[in-house]
Amino acid sequence: MEHGLYIHFPFCRLKCDYCGFYSFPIENFKSDFREKYISAVIAEIQKQVNEYGINSIDTIYLGGGTPSLFNDTQLKELLTEIKRMLKVSSNAEISIEINPEDVSNDRLSKLVQAGINRIVLGVQTLNESLHKTIGRASQLCTQKQLDVFFSCEGFDHCIDIIYGIPKQTSKDLEKELNILLDYKPAHVSAYMLSLENNTPLSKRISKTEALNELQVDLFEIAEEIFTKKNYLHYEISNYALRENLKEKKSLHNMKYWTFQPYLGIGPGAHSFINNERFYNTTQIEDYLLGCNTLYKFDKRSKLSQYAEFIMTALRLHDGFTDKAFKNIFDADIPSEVLDVLKNQNNAGNVVIEKDMNECRFYLSRKGFLIADKIIFEITESLL
Repeated sequence: MEHGLYIHFPFCRLKCDYCGFYSFPIENFKSDFREKYISAVIAEIQKQVNEYGINSIDTIYLGGGTPSLFNDTQLKELLTEIKRMLKVSSNAEISIEINPEDVSNDRLSKLVQAGINRIVLGVQTLNESLHKTIGRASQLCTQKQLDVFFSCEGFDHCIDIIYGIPKQTSKDLEKELNILLDYKPAHVSAYMLSLENNTPLSKRISKTEALNELQVDLFEIAEEIFTKKNYLHYEISNYALRENLKEKKSLHNMKYWTFQPYLGIGPGAHSFINNERFYNTTQIEDYLLGCNTLYKFDKRSKLSQYAEFIMTALRLHDGFTDKAFKNIFDADIPSEVLDVLKNQNNAGNVVIEKDMNECRFYLSRKGFLIADKIIFEITESLL
């Protein structure tokens, strides 16, 4: 099985109020931090490739933070070195996240020339008032920027949005989605607003019952609009355009949800290799100086691994099968978990499909609306 490669760029022009990721404003660093960071990333990749005997990859994801703060020469150097160290599949998915201020014909063309074939534009919201509510640091995405982004060729056009924002109305959401989906992006990550602990936004906004009800209502509206626009809701927060019998799922993110191996590079990045989870705990200042990279390993019991597999798999529209569970763990699904799955099936929250070879479990549309609650109840006996 080929690995995925995630590279974390923990730098932003300014940090958004809702962001709980490991990232810092670039004003905190000296002007040469980009060159030093690329060198440190290349060194860490080489170290980990040797450590784990990784030979080939079929996805590369440049995330953050804001990886597009790095220029095209730096990104091309990084991708060239990756291809020198590893066999990169000829049809590998190579993604980068960008912000509206990075959108220009010249910049997008150079990203494609560097080897990028999937670009994710962080729209978040087109509504100026909601943009201010969530404390989005990047500039408000304009119609002109959307026109430029979607007119450029050579890559899959993807967008990220945030919805379920206090005071957002159904008409607000319908207007935004209709504008965006008329461009036919290949993929949309539609994240329900989450109030991460210790963020500026969580200090301004509380998770109330009213907000929860608003988010459930908007989730249903979004589902209807995406379906009408020919999108497959393949994961709780992700939609892929159905076109010419091809679905534009995020192949890299599918690795996270299906227990496939991936290597995470850079401070704060997580990895999953040989059924073992660990993450890079090196402080950014030490990382830039080329100090030894430090990792923290997540030692999990067999039962907690079962729970993690079920939790991630049930985020997917297709769920999981007893056969897949058996293949990964060489064990049957615990009887107490099966009992809860059957109870949730009776309640209309889980669908159970049986054929001669396997039994599939996935959330119903009703179950998707209360996914966190249902998934917790299913896995509670394992935790």
